[in-house]
Amino acid sequence: MEACNAYSTDQVQKLLKAGSKTTLTNRQGKTALHVSAQIDNYQAVRLLVEVNSNVNKQDSMGRTPLHLAILEDSEQSTIILLQSGSNASIRDTDGLTPLAVCQISKNERLEMLLRDHEEKKGSNDDLLPRQQKVKKKVESQITKKETKPKKK
Repeated sequence: MEACNAYSTDQVQKLLKAGSKTTLTNRQGKTALHVSAQIDNYQAVRLLVEVNSNVNKQDSMGRTPLHLAILEDSEQSTIILLQSGSNASIRDTDGLTPLAVCQISKNERLEMLLRDHEEKKGSNDDLLPRQQKVKKKVESQITKKETKPKKK
């Protein structure tokens, strides 16, 4: 996970070739794929899905790598995850799908990407009504993201 966090794609590749387990999780239940998607380390995301990492694994908050990629506005990771079979209908512990996260965060670009993907797939899943408490929680996380400098 440290290699993913440090954007060390070469190190990720070496670890995968050496047989590192992609199923290991941190205290929040996040796998290397969760971490990579969250920081938009899309090269590591691509490597991890190529070795069959579980793209629908949920962390302790019920979030999949797709939830985290969208929450952090990680477009490249979102695209790779969708192309790799991520289920955009999975709800987190707050009952939110990745599409609902897009709507609450007013991320029209990723919302369109998800809608296009779902339309091509033929999914018509309904969203749960937006709860004020959940909306405030997500908006709070987005505000925190906007105030911290983005690492590249």
